[in-house]
Amino acid sequence: MQNIPFNANLLPVFEIYLNSLCLKKNCLFFLSSQIYAHSCFIAIFEIMKTFIFFFASLIFVNLLSAQFTADFSKSGLKGWQGDTARFTVANGQLQLADAAPASANTSSIAVAAPTSFDSTTIWECLVRLDFSPSNTNFARVYLTAAAPNLNASVNGYFVQVGGLTGNDDALQLYRQDGSSTQVLINGKAGAVGTATVNVRIRVERDTAGKWTLLADYTGGKNFQPEGNAIDKTYRVGAFFGLWCRYSATRNRSFFFDDVLVKPFFQDKKAPRFLSVKASKNQQLLLQFDEVLDKTGVGNLSAYQINPNIPISQASLDNGDPALVILSLQNALNNLTEYTVTVVGLRDLAGNAMTAQSQKFSYLDLQPAQPGDLVITEIMADPLPVIGTIPPVEYIEIWNRSNKAISTDNLRFSKGSTPVVFPVTFLLPNAYYILTATENVEAFRRFGNVIGITGFPALTNSGDLVQILNATGVTLAKVSYSIDWYAGSPKADGGWSLELISADIAADCAGNWQPSNDPNGGTPGKVNSVQGQISDRTPPQLRSAVPLSATEIRLIFDEPLDPSTAEDSRLYQLDNGLIIRGAILQSNNREVSLPINGLTPGQIANLTILPGLKDCLGNTATRLIKIQVGLPQIPVTGDIVINEVLFNPASGGSDFVELYNRSNKLISLQGMTLTNRKKNSGTIQTSINSPYLLLPGKWVAISTNIRDVQSRYPIRDSSAFLNSDLPSLDDNFGNITLQNNKITLDSFDYSNKLHNPLLDSEDGVSLERLSVDLPTNSSGNWHSAASTVKGATPGYQNSQAFALELPTGSEVFKLENATFSPDDDGYQDVLSMPYRSNGPDYLANIRIFDALGRSTRILAQNLSIGNEGVLKWDGATDDSLKARIGIYIVWIELFEPGGKKTVQKLTCVLAGRL
Repeated sequence: MQNIPFNANLLPVFEIYLNSLCLKKNCLFFLSSQIYAHSCFIAIFEIMKTFIFFFASLIFVNLLSAQFTADFSKSGLKGWQGDTARFTVANGQLQLADAAPASANTSSIAVAAPTSFDSTTIWECLVRLDFSPSNTNFARVYLTAAAPNLNASVNGYFVQVGGLTGNDDALQLYRQDGSSTQVLINGKAGAVGTATVNVRIRVERDTAGKWTLLADYTGGKNFQPEGNAIDKTYRVGAFFGLWCRYSATRNRSFFFDDVLVKPFFQDKKAPRFLSVKASKNQQLLLQFDEVLDKTGVGNLSAYQINPNIPISQASLDNGDPALVILSLQNALNNLTEYTVTVVGLRDLAGNAMTAQSQKFSYLDLQPAQPGDLVITEIMADPLPVIGTIPPVEYIEIWNRSNKAISTDNLRFSKGSTPVVFPVTFLLPNAYYILTATENVEAFRRFGNVIGITGFPALTNSGDLVQILNATGVTLAKVSYSIDWYAGSPKADGGWSLELISADIAADCAGNWQPSNDPNGGTPGKVNSVQGQISDRTPPQLRSAVPLSATEIRLIFDEPLDPSTAEDSRLYQLDNGLIIRGAILQSNNREVSLPINGLTPGQIANLTILPGLKDCLGNTATRLIKIQVGLPQIPVTGDIVINEVLFNPASGGSDFVELYNRSNKLISLQGMTLTNRKKNSGTIQTSINSPYLLLPGKWVAISTNIRDVQSRYPIRDSSAFLNSDLPSLDDNFGNITLQNNKITLDSFDYSNKLHNPLLDSEDGVSLERLSVDLPTNSSGNWHSAASTVKGATPGYQNSQAFALELPTGSEVFKLENATFSPDDDGYQDVLSMPYRSNGPDYLANIRIFDALGRSTRILAQNLSIGNEGVLKWDGATDDSLKARIGIYIVWIELFEPGGKKTVQKLTCVLAGRL
């Protein structure tokens, strides 16, 4: 028999083993701590020669088919480690006995009890608490832990008794990962929220990683299931332990008994080298699958690094004895791949490793700085599906720097609460797809993809998307808009917006175009539109609005170059007004001009000199002039609805045009537009942008003014306002303009007001003939002329005429006795303004040709107001175009008293022969 040197530190562990093997006091071998001897140790070792024991400073036992029990029937805590001075064995139980507690305390003890997934494992423990648990007084039973110090960061599993509130206090099975914990099973709520607790806990774990939590809340062994979970994070564990959190008054109120752990794990496998990573540029962390024998860890010849870097020290991590820390003599090289080889390390059972290698790439991860990252692509509306790209929203970013960037500090925001990036890194000159976590696998084949939990939904019409750091500093941002599609049908969905040049401001509208890739986008790679700048138009002024007597706000159609926008020398005012500076606002589209002060009713001429640049560098070469003044309060009739496009061409946008028929400067901000003939959908919208409508000027309001401008002739780009509109049905509806709930104008539109001779009403607006006649006079609206492509947004209507009402005794007159309904915008309708001598007139109006044949019945018992207009569009009763020739307008008028008068007017329907 081999002569093995005696080590007194082994005695407590032998006692644990023999107690479990011999059913405590009734075994053939009884070893008292008083009679251990060297010869006894040798004899026992010979009897159990089939078992191999290896003990390190942590007292680790590996025994085949062995188990651990402790009923605390004898005094002392031999084999236990930790805060043993704060526990005592009394009356056959383990009791917390902290003689000098503070106001808040934690104490724990642990014992070697190796377990693994190699066999089904059972843990039992009786826990008694002479109080009702709370979040400051509760217990934990550590089933398995990698290290004995349970007050430090440790990996393992434990059952928590209480720790919530009385109504919620329950048994909970946790996994602990260093200093963080994760609930695996929640037991019955309130089950341990009683005045005192006496619960026997049983936990079972099978080889597949299924955990079952059971309990008997009477302290007996009638176990009832509390829940199940699957977790295979930690294959082996080394220690069983008990942990208490308590206040000063609960220092003797925790009791434990009848501990059982079975079976023990016999380790016959050598440690496996799982991974390596660099925690610093001169430090590596080598992770193994089990606890290592620390006596061999410090042997530097066990490690080799290729490319070669000398090692200065190797040691075990204090919190994780399966983790080796290598300290290096020289720094690692950035963006370099290394291979680490380990040989000869042993586990606590003495199993030695053969040579094993792991590779890693060292990245000198640095925090991102403003300008390092660029948002290069936005897919806000992925439907309909165009190609093979997954039909979900995504953002693409590009690391344009030469450094590897850590994502630990990155956040993504869509104007709301930022969401956190997962822990990873961004390589230099690489593209990354940001999307919701559940979409990651679908994007794998397109390139680098990062899944973000809580990825916010992107608004189709536009939004502010940002990359921030943890302190809120903006690293990259884009305030995109559907306008950036510039009227392209791609705005209807399925096509991403792509950045053209990273050297130009990413928040610049002209720096973006819809993708040209047949898949609808280019996630994870160079954009299809890269370098294809098409905007060569200088910035256009949309509006100049005094926000107060001492500040004028200029609103432009696109982001400006800050260096020119804030050059106050480019702005001039007359009437003795002085501009004291120029401040570009955060959206880069608005410039604030502080001035010495406008007076009520004062109108000044603002001039912008050539030199103003947009964000692309396009430079204005002409003077821009506009009038400004303090706005005045409008009354009914000051502003009228002048043109409406409610049935746009396919893919087009509605618009409503307003006209200021007063001599006031009127601010539109805060006014509302309502469709009073709708009872669902978008019924009312508000004008939220500042806009000053000058006397005798028009403004076209649309949700997509770029689309409107791309379809119709434009005379003044500043006569447009991007704002929401209520939903406008294609056949009929209403537009009501209000200011502070005062109705300024209201128009009941209908497709019946269109020219019946039109081939199609799509994309053709209704124009008001006269701003002086009542809005809802049926003859005061007509289809816009084809010569202006069907609409005149922002300038005078193609069908407008100057009103001249009849004089004398005649009620009706012809505005133009000759008309030509050829849709050319010149005298397309026969206008018949009228003025009656009183209310409630009835009119019958018929059109006869020169031979006396009836051509069209215009009105039959029509009630007419005091003044208005009727029209003949040249159509017959059969909706055909009447022939060229002379016609008689025969009018019968009935006054309220019954008096009848007849009026005959002659007209000529002209046309090309």
